[in-house]
Amino acid sequence: HLWPECRKFNSSVEGGSVTGGYNVDGIVASSQGRILGCSNSAKVIYSEKVTARTDFSYDIYIGGIFGENRHNTISNALNNGSG
Repeated sequence: HLWPECRKFNSSVEGGSVTGGYNVDGIVASSQGRILGCSNSAKVIYSEKVTARTDFSYDIYIGGIFGENRHNTISNALNNGSG
């Protein structure tokens, strides 16, 4: 999680894959801070098997740069990943 006062600068994920069962992403799972100059080229995969999820009453967030965005700022970010 990236809190409101936090910043993520010039981070990158190159190739490979990321698998998860809730907030699945390439750079930041849940963001309230600023993301600047980041890139992702990993494949992002959602899998129920990861969490053995049985409660579907909450949201699932999946993304290349971030899974969940809560009023953050994103600048110069690039996603070339697949999913």
